[in-house]
Amino acid sequence: MKKFSYLSNSYINWWLNDLPPLHGVLRFIVYGVLLYLHPFYGLSRYVATDPELFVPYGLLHVLHIPYISPEYINILVKITQVAWLFAAIGLATRFSMIFTALGFAFVHGMFMGSNTLNHGWYLPMYALIALCFARTNDCWSLDYYLSKLWRKKGRVIPERNVTLADTGFARKLFLIITAGFYFASGAAKLLTSGSAWHDGHTLQYFSQIKLAKEMPLTPFLADNLWLCDISSSATLILELGVITALFSSKARHIIILGLVLMHLGIYYTFKIPYFTNVVCLALLINWGGIVKTIEALINRFLKMFKLKLTLPRYQQSTYLKKPIDRLYQSANTLLGVVGGTILMFLMLTVAIWQIVWWPFTNVYMFSTYFSLPLDIRANYPRVDYYKPATAQNIAKELLDSNSHTRETAEYFFNRIALRLTGENKKPMYLYNDLGVYNWKQYVLTLVRPVLIEDFATKPLGHIEFDPAHPEYPAQKFLSDYVSVLKKYIPEEIKQKYQYVELVYPLMDSSVQVSEAETALQYTQLEYPNIQKLELVNLPELKFIPIASVSIKAINP
Repeated sequence: MKKFSYLSNSYINWWLNDLPPLHGVLRFIVYGVLLYLHPFYGLSRYVATDPELFVPYGLLHVLHIPYISPEYINILVKITQVAWLFAAIGLATRFSMIFTALGFAFVHGMFMGSNTLNHGWYLPMYALIALCFARTNDCWSLDYYLSKLWRKKGRVIPERNVTLADTGFARKLFLIITAGFYFASGAAKLLTSGSAWHDGHTLQYFSQIKLAKEMPLTPFLADNLWLCDISSSATLILELGVITALFSSKARHIIILGLVLMHLGIYYTFKIPYFTNVVCLALLINWGGIVKTIEALINRFLKMFKLKLTLPRYQQSTYLKKPIDRLYQSANTLLGVVGGTILMFLMLTVAIWQIVWWPFTNVYMFSTYFSLPLDIRANYPRVDYYKPATAQNIAKELLDSNSHTRETAEYFFNRIALRLTGENKKPMYLYNDLGVYNWKQYVLTLVRPVLIEDFATKPLGHIEFDPAHPEYPAQKFLSDYVSVLKKYIPEEIKQKYQYVELVYPLMDSSVQVSEAETALQYTQLEYPNIQKLELVNLPELKFIPIASVSIKAINP
């Protein structure tokens, strides 16, 4: 019994005392810099997405959260930013922290419905959630001075006992989530592409096709496979080795330094800014311990001159050096530790099974294998994408396998095109010729999963449009959603073209996968009050609900 009590106290101590409680200066820096750096990108794409093209992910799908008007989303963004500022300066701090986390997470989930995965949102979202459990009563918050003012005016404010929030629990919780976040990325690389991923071809591929050639490190990676090999191997070591940060403070600081350098390398190579991730990583550093170490190193040198330096450090009065029985045995502490433990296993499950489910979503981070010299695109020979039979086999693997990734599906189906055709007229490709983002969104959000199912359903070697089979997924989908497309096609264009087609490129041609008429389906006789027939003025149309598309297909 004593041994069990010792082990349980040691485990609780690992949660509460591995990192110091959140200091007010660090809270202000993290909240303030994140607010400055994070632009809530995705709003413009959300605005450009038709409500019928919105696909809710994960918890939003389970709760049946519908498309919300961009005006209301923008209001929520503004309110979240105000709460974010309040959390930084410590005004109504606990409420501000919670509202910021909930608002940010909800907006992220909504934007996923129009922009699929947003890699730059995850770590800030997790950080904001974890910080809800941090302390708020330090002298760096406005609440502290307001409470002193109220006491002077005679208002009785009860003394606080030491609680879970006064320990390092919040920062340890974020450490667990961060470890799961990066481990998931490394595990996805190995589970999807195997050990071949480290050979450098994938990084070289993206550096050679990346448009950001002006970035200083891009030419070095593009021209030196050996450097790509070293960078790839270091990436795998960092992402898989992040687990060691849970148990060793020395390993933690080495891992954090490596992750910061990795993000800087990604920016100066591919121009992908993950600066918000770097800011979040500051929560995992014991800054007081670093100051103490620097002080000791300087004093070792100054000892020769009989001098001594004392650097300023903050008072860690609630950093529990010894177990406090009442806190260790409290229901809130036990609930927090149990919940954190469940979250730890959940993050591991997400990483191993590569779950695409908001908000605990696996982030792939270029996990599929690409190679220009070997002519491999997203784990498959490039020629396989141009042959109907092999393309269908890829689609079936995407449906059947738990290890497929978003990059494979995107490379496979970004090639799909929507075009307008008419008698003796040159086809017009919608998002190329008209330059409207909605067409790309149409392909990425809805057509991609439908095409996976369509290719897997049709007889092997035959992906072309068959009028005798209107039940095939691509044909059924296009027939039901052509009304959405017609809302955005200018009237003069609709008069020239009779059909909208979904086409897939082959080696030396394209194959028509499905077809629908662009002609309006309602007449003046049916709606005599309509002076000019325009789809936007018609009564609400009924479409196939999003849930009718295979869940497997929606989350490839």
